[in-house]
Amino acid sequence: MLQHPVLGGDGRVLARIDLAWAEVQVAIELDSFRWHGARRAHRDTARRRNRLEAQGWRVLVATSQDEDDRGVELAATVGAVLAGCA
Repeated sequence: MLQHPVLGGDGRVLARIDLAWAEVQVAIELDSFRWHGARRAHRDTARRRNRLEAQGWRVLVATSQDEDDRGVELAATVGAVLAGCA
């Protein structure tokens, strides 16, 4: 699911995950320098990831560098993680 909301115990949204396999709590976050490069954005991204990890999510990161091989390495990593969830 794209832009999957993750709720905290109080029902508030802790984060929106760029791409999620919610049933096994696997997430891909797309990190671009444009949106995550500034100091505050970098800090906020780290905090959000920590909250997700604390909720039991496994967070994988995709960057613009993944375009270099058309996402082949990332896809292999995601496949391995999902296979381990079965």
